[in-house]
Amino acid sequence: TEDDVATRERILSELNKLVKVSEAGDVVVIYYFGHGSRIKTKSKTEVDSLDETIVPCDAWKGTDKDIRDIRDKELLKIYNGLLAKGVHLIVIFDSCHSGGTARGLRPKKMVSRELEIAPGIVDDPEVNPPPVDNPNILFLMACRSTQSATESDWGNNTVSGAYTSALVQGLSYAPVNEPISDIFESVRSIVIDRMNVGNQEPEIL
Repeated sequence: TEDDVATRERILSELNKLVKVSEAGDVVVIYYFGHGSRIKTKSKTEVDSLDETIVPCDAWKGTDKDIRDIRDKELLKIYNGLLAKGVHLIVIFDSCHSGGTARGLRPKKMVSRELEIAPGIVDDPEVNPPPVDNPNILFLMACRSTQSATESDWGNNTVSGAYTSALVQGLSYAPVNEPISDIFESVRSIVIDRMNVGNQEPEIL
């Protein structure tokens, strides 16, 4: 199936290819909708001693010595590589620990896509994140690092992340020149006030 190609190696390979082919002035959008998890780390910069991760399709093969999850520090290297090329980067994550058309209706089924903490403990070298005031990068995250993201079953074999649905709605109704901060507030309101998904608060960074 198509899902079988989203392995750890394939995801990282495609992201690194993106770094290589990108040029100054390009607008690069990285969107991830899937499972999120965490893994124990020896990093002293992580107050909770946990790294956030995204979960490739072969994560179940992981062991203490062969960790398949893709960690936030690995993704930071990708982001920094793109920013060094002079691109404008937009990162959208609809996954647990990442940090539509509801129209006031609660979907038929809401489930969390959080997985258990991955096995093992990592001791990666530190990676400096992009400065928070870098004008060339925008993070739009489905929830805080300590929260779970939900997915919604709307019937007719239509399943999507609650955040993705809200983001689509927010973008669809926003004027062309609407500031991203205003669009975010609209999306946040949809997730928190209208969808009634529980403990999920979107973030913009």
